[in-house]
Amino acid sequence: MIEVVVPKWGLTVDSVRITLKLHTDGDHVLQGDPICEVETDKAVAEIEASGTGILAWVVEVDDEVAVGGVIARISEAS
Repeated sequence: MIEVVVPKWGLTVDSVRITLKLHTDGDHVLQGDPICEVETDKAVAEIEASGTGILAWVVEVDDEVAVGGVIARISEAS
């Protein structure tokens, strides 16, 4: 199981808001695929899949997630 976490962007970003999911639960994703868009206090950015497999979200659109927080999990494709 691979956890997808909010990366650290700069020194002032403490959290992000999930604005758009580009995939749904159960989708097969490849490492590096953009899976969602997030908004910081200064910009909109994409978070990429940190592995290849089946995606399962642990957050919803409009959730505020701290840097380092888990937003999704990717399990090995069966």
